[in-house]
Amino acid sequence: MVDKTFVRTVEDSCDKALCALGAKRPRRGTRFFEINKDILCWIGLNQGRHDDFIRINPFIGVHVIPVMNLEAKFDGAKYKKGDYATFSLHLGELCPDVDAFKFYEDTDIEAETARLAQTIQKFGVPYAEQYSTIESTLPILKPLIPKLGGYPERYALSLYLSGKEDEAKQFISDCKARYKAEESEGVQSRFEKFSNLFLNEMK
Repeated sequence: MVDKTFVRTVEDSCDKALCALGAKRPRRGTRFFEINKDILCWIGLNQGRHDDFIRINPFIGVHVIPVMNLEAKFDGAKYKKGDYATFSLHLGELCPDVDAFKFYEDTDIEAETARLAQTIQKFGVPYAEQYSTIESTLPILKPLIPKLGGYPERYALSLYLSGKEDEAKQFISDCKARYKAEESEGVQSRFEKFSNLFLNEMK
């Protein structure tokens, strides 16, 4: 298994290459390009560690600042800009013909991380730029609702922040009824708490 020092060297080189192209890195593990005051192009660099190399699996997402700010507030947490994606996908879905990013001991790390950063800039940033408003994210979030994991809440918040308050209220009501009918106690309890906080926010 590759050692931690090598992993840290690759991570730092990735961050340096991204920042050279205009990305922000407010803290270790958090990277993004700013699209506008509400939208960030979020970058996740997952790792696959092997005996003699590591593979960097980039994920590209959209971080909607007002949505994630409210989500953090409802969770009783401090909002940290760019920490999590509102939604994301593997970079390979946007550019399937691009070679994987593998780092061996003899890899030219600077050159390979520059290729990674340039690929993200070429394919990832334009993807995020498609979702430059909160309302434009709704068609992406809606199919993700059945996966749970915060997606129903983010969809409701996005409706509300897009000025669709009545739709947001109806969506929450429908979700509560569905989770109750499915007897999903954990989901029902979490969503009930969210619903109460949400309705209080709207007052």
